[in-house]
Amino acid sequence: MRIPPLNALRAFEASARLLSMQAAAQELFVTPAAVSQQIKILEDRLGMALFVRLPRRLELTEAGAMLLPSLTRAFAAIELAVEELETRKSAKRGRLMIGASPGFGSHWLLPRLNAFHELYPHIELQLATRTTMSDSVLRVSENPDDWFQGCDVAIRFGAGAYRGCVARKLFSMASTPICHPALLDGRHPLRAPDDLRHHTLLHVRNDVAQMDTGWPGWRDWLKAAGVDDIDPRKGPVFNQISLAIEAAADQMGVVLAAPLLAARELSRGRLAVPFSLSLTMRSVYSIVHPLHPSPEVEAFCNWLLAEAAAEVWAKPMGGLEPLRWMPL
Repeated sequence: MRIPPLNALRAFEASARLLSMQAAAQELFVTPAAVSQQIKILEDRLGMALFVRLPRRLELTEAGAMLLPSLTRAFAAIELAVEELETRKSAKRGRLMIGASPGFGSHWLLPRLNAFHELYPHIELQLATRTTMSDSVLRVSENPDDWFQGCDVAIRFGAGAYRGCVARKLFSMASTPICHPALLDGRHPLRAPDDLRHHTLLHVRNDVAQMDTGWPGWRDWLKAAGVDDIDPRKGPVFNQISLAIEAAADQMGVVLAAPLLAARELSRGRLAVPFSLSLTMRSVYSIVHPLHPSPEVEAFCNWLLAEAAAEVWAKPMGGLEPLRWMPL
């Protein structure tokens, strides 16, 4: 005996399992009429009724009750076989999930990922931005897996040393005033730190990137610059560094930030660094991977280290070494 059409068997299995042609139609993304037609085809083919059709519900006949368990197992086996095939296909392509803090992931890493994809088209990239990639959120752990938060490789902002893992330094971080180029000229040109009194200071608070104790604020920078008569607290406050950087690019004021996180806007001429004075932070960006990395992880780490070495905005401004700053 030839096997009945699979569409008819699928329509029966769903209707019998749910005891509703309406529900089966929704599950199979067809109309109730199409389900009813497929079941009639199956019943005609088998020469027996599979349902007792009552006014508001269905009941299985003895034949239908005998057929249902075997069909359910058969369709489950088909679905499992397809899932295993897709999993093997993904594994063969090479899937790589990268974890990074929100500011670094969106401002620096994301614009560069297409270059990696062009070099390694067989590696399927996934970028997950997570606050737990900052040591200020997840400081100490005895379990190496905690540093990755489910990712294959992590770009962490913090101490730069992580138990049970390999950590390679990407960047030291330095903070300096950043503004729109138009503020360098005009009515009150920014020529010296004292000129900041004529401009709006932009602040970032409650952002994960700012929670680390090694991140300086306006009070710290102005003190290092020898300016003591500007209120370091006045000005708009943003809860994300990305918003403050965008506000500076819109000529809203001057933001104290790491040029690295504004590299794209600086390269496009939307932002400028007016002074050479910068304050280094205690935390660094590191790429962290397991002790025995996969070929995909190794390829990504080597590529990222090369990209980091070529980043001009990670260098000291004005050719001067940034001042070492330690919080009070």
